[in-house]
Amino acid sequence: MGDLATAARLGVPSTGHAHIAREESPRAVPANLRLEPGGTSVEELIAGVEDGVYVQRFWYTRVVDPAATTITGVSRDGCFRIRNGRLAGPVAGKRFTESVLGVLSRVDAVGDTPATQPLMNVWNGCATAPALRVRGFRFGPAGGAR
Repeated sequence: MGDLATAARLGVPSTGHAHIAREESPRAVPANLRLEPGGTSVEELIAGVEDGVYVQRFWYTRVVDPAATTITGVSRDGCFRIRNGRLAGPVAGKRFTESVLGVLSRVDAVGDTPATQPLMNVWNGCATAPALRVRGFRFGPAGGAR
């Protein structure tokens, strides 16, 4: 991934990932992310959880530490408790702070239907991904309580 400046320094073609945000210096960023779907329906993802939380959407996500891939955000819209493989009632929005790579290392099932969302502060950028079942995702301040 690189913009014109990065590509020139490395002697490779640009991938077109230049980014200029109002509050940041110009730099190369991954503007269009895609995670390929798996073969598990959302119903099957939920059925495989004994005690957990189903989150339809994260909101107000921000990068905390780019090198460690740490982000923070809040669950929003359609957040439910899962008990014995079934949705058991609504849950108030909760803050999370997690390493993206850490979360991806704990994925044990991948949904079959991708959804696309715009990326905040990335003009014309988006992320496309299916639902994921992640073991040990931590909610609470600084990734505290589970």
